Amino acid sequence: YGEIARQVGSQARAVGQAVGKNRLAVLVPCHRVTRADGGHGGFYWGTALKQQLLDQESTTKG
Repeated sequence: YGEIARQVGSQARAVGQAVGKNRLAVLVPCHRVTRADGGHGGFYWGTALKQQLLDQESTTKG
């Protein structure tokens, strides 16, 4: 979020809140965003689903 915030002249927290309101999370892949320290961070539908989506993407070819 920090990089996006710098690009749009905002703060990371504001970007995170905006992304958190994203109801099309699979179509607009906000689940791929990680914290600056490399951690997963939160996800509207829970971190377990976020991890499932990331795991599925890592094993899907093409």
